[in-house]
Amino acid sequence: YASFWGTKWTRETSELPTDDQQYASQFQVNDEGFLVWVGEGNSWKDGIAKTLWGKTSSDMSKTYNWGRPIQYIDADGESLHQIGTSVPDFGYAFNFNFRFQGLTIYALFDGQSGGNIYNRTRQWGAREAATGDADQYGKEDGVKKPTIYYRDLYHVNAPNDFYIEDASYTKLRELAVKFNVASLVDMRGFGINGLNVGIVGRNLITWTNYRGYDPEVGRGGGELGSAVNARVDSYTYPNYRTFSFTMDIDF
Repeated sequence: YASFWGTKWTRETSELPTDDQQYASQFQVNDEGFLVWVGEGNSWKDGIAKTLWGKTSSDMSKTYNWGRPIQYIDADGESLHQIGTSVPDFGYAFNFNFRFQGLTIYALFDGQSGGNIYNRTRQWGAREAATGDADQYGKEDGVKKPTIYYRDLYHVNAPNDFYIEDASYTKLRELAVKFNVASLVDMRGFGINGLNVGIVGRNLITWTNYRGYDPEVGRGGGELGSAVNARVDSYTYPNYRTFSFTMDIDF
């Protein structure tokens, strides 16, 4: 229920084919958490220094590309795995009211802890190496990666765990500030007992580690069903910020 399924990338030597685990010394985990083939005596940081990008392995059950992610296939030959869930650990909301003389402030916060969102917007960009992931400017040579590395992770737009992200967030959902002008100015001579003016803002601030615009979005319809369950961000328009002005007059 509400699960993501797709390709997993190998992250430890125990996930290699059984016949290749004897060559564990030729594999290392890189800075993105992926197990990659580096060859005997090399580090995953040696790609540029030793001109290793483009090299391939030999004498193993399959051919490995130097420094590039390896698709995980289990002992039964299964390449499709559960890679995440859109169900959060819990949701929460809290509010507070503040009143001082004629001033009233109301704030509502809500959010969720846990759960995942699939960032397909980011994945589509990887096809043309047009994402922040592929931007290697300013990085040390040891951690720079060629565009083909991120094309592997693009994976012809097939679901994979590189684009599964934490959907936890906290939002300042609403902030309302209201002031009773009649608390300063006696307006009863005009037949007015109270005059409140205010401003209300919604979706003002989002605190999250999600790299897209809004971790609260989803994609519904067809086999995906409800957007609440199908937390797929595929160029989905984020919840927009609004401001409203209010005026209440008591006669």
